[in-house]
Amino acid sequence: MRAVRFWQKRAEKFNNLEWVNDKQYMDCFIRKACLKPDDIVLDVGTGTGKVADAAAVVAKQVIGVDISPHMLAQGNWGDNKAFVLWDIRKPLFQEEFFNKAFMRSVLHHITRGTKKALRQCLYALKPGSLFVISEGIPPSQDTVKYYKKIFRLKEKRILFTEKSLRRLVEKAGFEVIDESFHVLKQKSVRNWLENSCVPLKKQEKILSIYLKSDELRKEHNMRVVNNGSVDCLVDVKTVILTARKPLR
Repeated sequence: MRAVRFWQKRAEKFNNLEWVNDKQYMDCFIRKACLKPDDIVLDVGTGTGKVADAAAVVAKQVIGVDISPHMLAQGNWGDNKAFVLWDIRKPLFQEEFFNKAFMRSVLHHITRGTKKALRQCLYALKPGSLFVISEGIPPSQDTVKYYKKIFRLKEKRILFTEKSLRRLVEKAGFEVIDESFHVLKQKSVRNWLENSCVPLKKQEKILSIYLKSDELRKEHNMRVVNNGSVDCLVDVKTVILTARKPLR
């Protein structure tokens, strides 16, 4: 399976990514779910379990779902955290089982059956329960064309804007009740590329796009540094949607 091989290559370096370990981003994301001590939580695309770790501090039980055994092997499971090796696009959980659900920087990787994945989340949640989803987005419409160039080099994925993500979540049957933005300050482009296992030649091509674009420089509040190799430090914009499964 192509996706499993993709994540096998990335698993060992995933926890080195700066955005993965950004505490402010995580706190902002988790806070949107208004977790309670009796909550049973679904973490979709749990990977190495970072979101599960944060949710488990409050929730009664967190169940992480991921297609990659290699990513799951990097997690710290046990106590009130468990995982299931599974494709979220396929039925698994009983209807109306979970109180809350999370999906952080996952949906852009589900390039086929995207709506199906969201519908399975809807099915598994109790009526009135919250679903919190977040994605990195271009900081402005002017930068979308550069993001398309960058991701053609980096990986196959869906490029979301806040409008396209919201539209997809709503089409899946959720009611979006809150839309907010969080900016991850001065993150290293090289850290992102190296720990995403992008080949060196492609890394340099992507860095060149950043370096040559006045729009990216301005919208990302970009600083160029040289600590043995040229790097770009950028402000990364994310959108966080809080959605609710409608009451009957």
